[in-house]
Amino acid sequence: MAPFLHFICVFSLAFMHGAHASVQDEVLCVSKTCYTVHLEKNSFSEAKDKCFGDGGNLVTIKNKEEAKHVNSLLSKLTSGAPDHRALKLWIGLQLKRCTEDLSTLNGFAWVTGQDKSQFSNWKQKPKMTCASNRCVTMALNPSSPDHSKWSDGKCTGQADGYLCEFHFIGMCKRMALAGPGDVHYQTPFGVISSSLELVPHGSMALVSCKQGLLQDASLLCRQLEDDENVFYWNQSPAGSRSPLCASPEIGCKYNNGGCEQECIEDSSVSIRCDCKGGYVLAPDSLSCVLPQYCRPNPCEYQCKNQLNGFQCTCPEGFVLHENKVNCTDVDECLVQPCSQSCANTLGSFQCSCQKGFKAQGEKCTDIDECIDSPCAQDCLNTHGSYHCSCKEGYVKGADEISCLDVDECNSSPCEVLCHNIPGGFTCSCLKGFHLASNGISCSPDSQSENPTDNDTDGGVIVSSVPKGEPRPTQSPLPSHHLTDSPGTRVSNDTNDGTAATSVSLEGDQSPGNSSVDLIKGHTMGEQRLIILVSTACACGALLVLAVIVGVLYHRNKQSQETKEETPKATDNNGWAPEQSQYRAVSIQYR
Repeated sequence: MAPFLHFICVFSLAFMHGAHASVQDEVLCVSKTCYTVHLEKNSFSEAKDKCFGDGGNLVTIKNKEEAKHVNSLLSKLTSGAPDHRALKLWIGLQLKRCTEDLSTLNGFAWVTGQDKSQFSNWKQKPKMTCASNRCVTMALNPSSPDHSKWSDGKCTGQADGYLCEFHFIGMCKRMALAGPGDVHYQTPFGVISSSLELVPHGSMALVSCKQGLLQDASLLCRQLEDDENVFYWNQSPAGSRSPLCASPEIGCKYNNGGCEQECIEDSSVSIRCDCKGGYVLAPDSLSCVLPQYCRPNPCEYQCKNQLNGFQCTCPEGFVLHENKVNCTDVDECLVQPCSQSCANTLGSFQCSCQKGFKAQGEKCTDIDECIDSPCAQDCLNTHGSYHCSCKEGYVKGADEISCLDVDECNSSPCEVLCHNIPGGFTCSCLKGFHLASNGISCSPDSQSENPTDNDTDGGVIVSSVPKGEPRPTQSPLPSHHLTDSPGTRVSNDTNDGTAATSVSLEGDQSPGNSSVDLIKGHTMGEQRLIILVSTACACGALLVLAVIVGVLYHRNKQSQETKEETPKATDNNGWAPEQSQYRAVSIQYR
């Protein structure tokens, strides 16, 4: 009856913790990791969820040693079936983003988050696609050269099985029996096996003896207190010091009585185990361990048992003090591990970067501030900073970031009218004039039969400011018109056909300009001056003419008076002057 109940107990444990044990499952434990293979069809996400539900992940194969362990597991699975059919098993490698990565994993990443690996085993280079996620399977086909090769495919597809991995703090050794019997190990991840050489911490060992004083027992793999490196099977029933399945008839003849070192036959308890060479029995009464010199812990940090005492160790960033018990902090900054600033901390150090740099591990890389467009116009990234500059026709503001328009009209570059625009200026002429080929001076029109659209209400000014964006001209500005205006670009062609000069330094046109009104007023003043001078000259000419007329009139009057007073010839005794003289005078004033 007891063996039957034990059989029921063993297989009922297979379904604890949501386990999915099957005769097709296999397990291999090494060091602190267990690997399992499960043969059942699932999608990638379903397989991932099942591994996670049991406390692990889909297997990650990041180096040759891990690849060796996985291959040993697959060999263990197929050892009883050499003609095993070819299968595809999910592993924990997937592609979630578009990439052209040429590294070992070709842009794929492990489900644990690492995208770097020292090992890969691709059958062929995976496809680079953005249409769907890609996941990786491993081939199980011992008779093919493609055995254990990786292939990518759609994550929604169905694979023949999947591989999981589980991590533990340590392992117990395989149970040693003092007589014939069977042991089944129930692992924390739900797999039952009787072939494990190393059993993970927290596993149950179900023992069934075929003969002996103790028929059945269940034991738990535990960690020894104060020694993280020692794991053992607790004895059941509590307090028993006899090996499992021991009997007086067999004694120490079977498997050394289950003892690790010495087996002693004792009539009172059948047999018992003992240790030699300074070792002592572990709590399982079978294995031998070093004496607990580290209980209580004499070290500041970690203590390791040794055959004749203990040894203190320090964590990374510390060194053992001269007293061999305490630990002293190491100043890592003395070896200058950082590219810029280094600050020593307790057991470590911290790197920092100057303004304009960002930290990448222990190195500092320059930040390209121009990506955020901090300048109003042009930005040049420099080592640890940036420099703003302005286009032609602008100057930097006091904040060294903004750009202010230069009013080129202040230097009077035009002969008559100047119009300032953002980044440049345009020239225009008065009515009856047009811009010369240099785009600055004005020449009189040869004939003005038809008034232009640019005539003002008073008919005085004709503006040639272009309606559209000015275009460059081949005629350079005279140097005497462009004082303090370097880099000026001139245009004498506009969109509406009106001749104009344009100096364009890029920017938005601002309405209105006081310089236009100033120049216009100045021109009107010149016209008034000309009219005034002409009037004065005309008045002067009229005055001279009036003086001449007055003089002639006065002389004529005197001549007439003289004629009336002259004596006749008969009044002077027959003497009379010649009449020709008076006749000539009369002719002169006639």
